[in-house]
Amino acid sequence: MTEEERLLHTISNTIRYQENNSMLDGNAGIMLFYFHYYVYTGDKKYYTKATHLLEVLVSNVNNQTSTPSLSSGIAGLGWVIDHLTASKIIDLDADALLENALDEYLYDTMLKYLYNGNRNFYDGALGNGFYFIHRYTHTTSDTLKKKYKKHIIDLLFHLERFRIQYSNHPISRDLDFAIYIANMCRFLIKVVALKSFDAIAKPMLEEFSNLLYDIQKTTDITHPEIAFSLWKSAIILGQNSVKEIQENIFKSNHFSKGNHAASDCFRISIFYDFIYKTTGNHDFLDLKKEWLRNGMHQLDLEGIATISHGIWDGLSGIALTIMASKNHKLNTWKECLLI
Repeated sequence: MTEEERLLHTISNTIRYQENNSMLDGNAGIMLFYFHYYVYTGDKKYYTKATHLLEVLVSNVNNQTSTPSLSSGIAGLGWVIDHLTASKIIDLDADALLENALDEYLYDTMLKYLYNGNRNFYDGALGNGFYFIHRYTHTTSDTLKKKYKKHIIDLLFHLERFRIQYSNHPISRDLDFAIYIANMCRFLIKVVALKSFDAIAKPMLEEFSNLLYDIQKTTDITHPEIAFSLWKSAIILGQNSVKEIQENIFKSNHFSKGNHAASDCFRISIFYDFIYKTTGNHDFLDLKKEWLRNGMHQLDLEGIATISHGIWDGLSGIALTIMASKNHKLNTWKECLLI
């Protein structure tokens, strides 16, 4: 048994059900881990644990007291169910379940988020939009596809109004705003990839990525999410010089400066893995492995008992990252991180 497999086994015995049902730090994310660990090991006891959680979560949808957001609410649960059915890990009629239980509520709350100016990805309108993007991609119903397309267009027009507003009245240039724009760029990349929304989404992506690049050039902000967002945007937009600059930032491994929690190390390794698989450049593969080693070392220092159990900064996310590095069929979970 390798060091990584021993760690996965330890994590599987450590993780416990949580009081909340969210994707990033609750039971929906833990369910995702159990299903993936079942595929990874073939051990049916993890399938049993996962299906038990699925039954509990689905039965409680109408009684859900959490927010509708992607990170801590039922948009995240909806994404997990859609992901698992699209990946053929579970056999479920996602169209019937999600349309009846979630769609109308998540559309209404998306509009409320937009009305209140909340365009955040993890706890705002973009997260709900992300759910509709995946439903648009995976539904087998022409009727639902048309409905999801309308929802996505509604969101894009709201984002266009924000783009015009920001062009006339710049808001900020700090790290929080830069990551906010980085998430918006990666969301728009998902939309552009669908091809049906190019006329609206691609010009917005270009303007927001140019804004993000200007922030990167004129401040001392260096962050992997910003560099990764600019790199992905540059590929879509054909901006080769920007792409090369971001690749050089990753090659310099500037992010290694300072202290990083174990979960941060594993998450950064995902960026390097994606760039390696896109470019074929083994420098990025070597750096990915370095960040995985850093994560394992930091995990020893922190102690598993001190780490939360969720996806974002916890054991489920660490385990999902390790499994994806070993089995490419388990790699698409990272989409919930906009990677």
